[in-house]
Amino acid sequence: MTDVHGMTAELTELAGMLDKLYELCDVEGSINASIATKNGGMELLTSLCDFLHGRSSKPLVLSLRTLSSIIHGEKSLS
Repeated sequence: MTDVHGMTAELTELAGMLDKLYELCDVEGSINASIATKNGGMELLTSLCDFLHGRSSKPLVLSLRTLSSIIHGEKSLS
């Protein structure tokens, strides 16, 4: 079943999880971005972006935003 944005329940849940990860990694001075990187977060998000390309724009945008947050967080700790 799809919602008003044409997303399935699974994609809606994924979007919510990506939002939470973004919030965790977007805190200035936090080590959450480093933790996500060390645990394969960048690779996972890159694969997820590849999978979502052409399928669903909202989760794709959230994936890219989260990936950007992790990259920025890693650079700010360096």
